[in-house]
Amino acid sequence: MKAKNKKSVPLGTQICVQENDIPPREKTQAERLFERIGTGRGHAVGRPGDAKTDRALRRLIAEANKQGDCIINNGEGYYRAGAEDRAEFELYLQKEMHRIRESKLKVIRMSVAYNRRFR
Repeated sequence: MKAKNKKSVPLGTQICVQENDIPPREKTQAERLFERIGTGRGHAVGRPGDAKTDRALRRLIAEANKQGDCIINNGEGYYRAGAEDRAEFELYLQKEMHRIRESKLKVIRMSVAYNRRFR
């Protein structure tokens, strides 16, 4: 039944954590959690308690999303957004766009401040 609730990333896509700052054990744990992420809120996978495993899982999710997956976090866990999750998906996108705008504003203001001091 679980296989029906999962939507895998595009065929031939390799999802892996390449950074060397995460030990192999945590990478493996993150990969196991990643494989359990299902479609729909009821199939959410909670964030791990271990910071390194959490970082590895977030990197796996980010890479999968860059390659066409649609994994979101509603605060209760990670899951692939299904048709019934449109409202939460839209809210997730709004939050991400807000982060982008805030980051862009920060970079612009830092650049202005630096240039005022040193040019």
